[in-house]
Amino acid sequence: MNLNSRHIVLVEDEAALGEICQELLTAHGYRVTLYTSATEALLAMQNPQLDLLVTDVGLTDKSGFDFANELNARLVNSQMPEVPVVFISGGILPKNGTAGKNCYYLEKPFSIYTLLKQVQAVFDSQVQTKRAG
Repeated sequence: MNLNSRHIVLVEDEAALGEICQELLTAHGYRVTLYTSATEALLAMQNPQLDLLVTDVGLTDKSGFDFANELNARLVNSQMPEVPVVFISGGILPKNGTAGKNCYYLEKPFSIYTLLKQVQAVFDSQVQTKRAG
């Protein structure tokens, strides 16, 4: 899968931060769909097709952890693989992989280039896993 076909769903309730992240990722060749709440994202994604979920942990309507679990359950029920998740939060986060093999964490405040580096690392790890498998 080439870079241009990678679809990232970004869920961030801080509108300015979400827009900046969307612009950066789009400028680097990713397709990004931005939502401002878990409810909005779940309603819009009846048949979700994405390669990565980036979500704030402290969303106003639901925790990012609960949202990611619900989305991945929906994917599995549709015979699709779970997607990796990058959780972003201003609070204390577990280390990468401790909440699940495809879970990554980014602590706020972060530079937008740190986000880009994390996204690239997630996709690079998927390529390496496919080669090893």
